[in-house]
Amino acid sequence: MLVGTTTDRKFADIPVNAQKDIRKHFKDYAIGAVVEYKDNENNDTNMLLYGTQFEDADHYFVTVSKGKEADVLMVKTDGEVSFFSTLHK
Repeated sequence: MLVGTTTDRKFADIPVNAQKDIRKHFKDYAIGAVVEYKDNENNDTNMLLYGTQFEDADHYFVTVSKGKEADVLMVKTDGEVSFFSTLHK
C-alpha cells in the first residue's frame, strides 16, 4: 500500500511564516530543493526520506546549503520549521 506521495515544489509554495523564518535564520544559505510530502492516511507505515524516518503527516522539506554544508528543514503545513537531516556532499 502507498505510504504517501512527494511532489517537487517552489520555495514560494511553503507557508509564508515558514519562508520568513527560514530567510531569517538561514540568510547566508542558498535555498535548494523543496519537496512536498502528502501522507496516505489509510496507511500507518512511517515514511523514510533523506535516510530519516518521520511521523506520517503532510510536510514540506526544504534544502538549504552553505559551502559544503547542506541541511534539510521540515516545514509543517502550519508553517512550523524544524531541522530534519544533514546531507553529506
